[in-house]
Amino acid sequence: MKIKKILATASTLALLVFGLALPVATVSGGAVFAADCTGIDCVDQGAGNAVTGSAKTSDLNSVIKLVVNIMLFIIGALAVIMIVVGGIKFTVSNGNAEQIKSARNTITYAIAGLIVAILAYAIVNFVITQLK
Repeated sequence: MKIKKILATASTLALLVFGLALPVATVSGGAVFAADCTGIDCVDQGAGNAVTGSAKTSDLNSVIKLVVNIMLFIIGALAVIMIVVGGIKFTVSNGNAEQIKSARNTITYAIAGLIVAILAYAIVNFVITQLK
């Protein structure tokens, strides 16, 4: 029961951190506002571009990188937590074959998820650098 409470607290904390970081990433993103225009063009571009969300490529790339970095951090933290949980399950299994198998599966899937997350990070960074 204590492990379930710890996991629930950790996942709630991760969702809270991600929920607070995403609006910051979106606000720092790349809508073209009145400071980017001159003269009468400001009237035409200001509100229209803010609503449609047209962005500069570098701003969009930085927002995508920020979101991917935040998600990688959260996935990494959850993977480490799951590896620790798997280790605890393995330790308290008392030689029960079913519990040992469950603990090994937990650790294996956590490591596999971490590898997939790192590969996704590499792919996103490769695509973003090719778009520049």
